[in-house]
Amino acid sequence: KKQQKQQRLLVIQSLKEIKKEVMKVLDVLGLQPPCSYIEVLLQLKEKVLTRAGLVEDDVIRLINERVEVRRNKDFLKVIR
Repeated sequence: KKQQKQQRLLVIQSLKEIKKEVMKVLDVLGLQPPCSYIEVLLQLKEKVLTRAGLVEDDVIRLINERVEVRRNKDFLKVIR
C-alpha cells in the first residue's frame, strides 16, 4: 500500500508538471485565458454598466425602488 501511495503521488506530481508546461505553451500561443472566471465576470459587469451609462449604485437604487413600488402595489410606477 505504501508503494501504491508513493506511486500515486509521483503520478500527481507528473500531471502537475505537464499542466505547467501546457499552460506555458498556451500562454505563448495566446490561448490561455488572462484571468480567472470571477475577474472576467467583474470586467463584463463594468463594461455593461459603462455602456448603459450607470454605476453599480444606480442599479442597486433602481432595484430597491422597484421592490418598494411592487410592495406598495403601485403598478403604474413599475412600468417604465
